[in-house]
Amino acid sequence: MLLSLACRNLLRNKKRSLITMLAIAIGLGAMLFYGASMTACTTA
Repeated sequence: MLLSLACRNLLRNKKRSLITMLAIAIGLGAMLFYGASMTACTTA
């Protein structure tokens, strides 16, 4: 029941859902890039 409610709300607000997913993806990419660059700086 909860999953169907979540899916229905995602499909109802497509633009808001897309913006939120894009923001999460950018944030995750930034964290991965930052972690990799810090690792490279400490090992070099």
